[in-house]
Amino acid sequence: MFFYTSEVIQLEHLEDIESQEIEIDYQDAVLWNNKGMFLGDRGKCEEAIKCFDKAIELDPSYMIAWYNKGFALYSAGEYEDAIKCYNRVIEQNPSDIDAWSNKGLANYRLGKYNESLECWDVVIEINPLDATAWYCRGVSLDALNRIEESILCYDNAIEINPSFTKAWNNMGLAKYCLGRYNESIKCYEKAIEIDPVYAVVWNNKGTTLTALGSYDEALVAFDQAVKLDPLQGVFWYNKGIALHALHHDTKAGAAFAMAAELRYPV
Repeated sequence: MFFYTSEVIQLEHLEDIESQEIEIDYQDAVLWNNKGMFLGDRGKCEEAIKCFDKAIELDPSYMIAWYNKGFALYSAGEYEDAIKCYNRVIEQNPSDIDAWSNKGLANYRLGKYNESLECWDVVIEINPLDATAWYCRGVSLDALNRIEESILCYDNAIEINPSFTKAWNNMGLAKYCLGRYNESIKCYEKAIEIDPVYAVVWNNKGTTLTALGSYDEALVAFDQAVKLDPLQGVFWYNKGIALHALHHDTKAGAAFAMAAELRYPV
């Protein structure tokens, strides 16, 4: 999320700036920041970064521009440079939750799961009721194969926000990894109750039912998954597994063929 300042100029003015029909005050860091915001919101990250650089050049203590540059760099996949920007914000304000959160996400993208975990620990220390932070802490723990600990994080996220479908889904995955299949299914069913069109959860439920040997029920789940998102090759592949287990070999072959057409390895 980009941050505008309280001195946001009118959209029409920004559109004129982008089209270069008028010039902005080249000594005004706020306008450079807001122009960067305008470009960033339209996916023009490289151009936006140049604007934030100009704002920072004019006012090196302008933390909003540092944060926004970090977000634009993150959006462009330049995670190391994004972290440097967030560090600059954190140096100025160690309690900036947004900077810590985005630094955590950037570290995760880099595969630096311990560093990501440290960021989420800080966010939770600042705001223990941040459900997203608890969820993201769980994701980092999963990546470190600390599954039991991740479940506790998902529990906390759900306690704060009982409708947090991603937390329910991830808790189901964690319990699946531990072989606690019946508990896993209950998590998926809760997620589906909240969001019946969450295709990934239907697939995950089907996978867990397959592990239990409940192929008829698994097939129902996979049917729903492919109905909701027919372009996911893995859903078709898993459906093929269930059909094959039920000795519906012709239909299984068709499902595997669809998976292959979608470039899922069969």
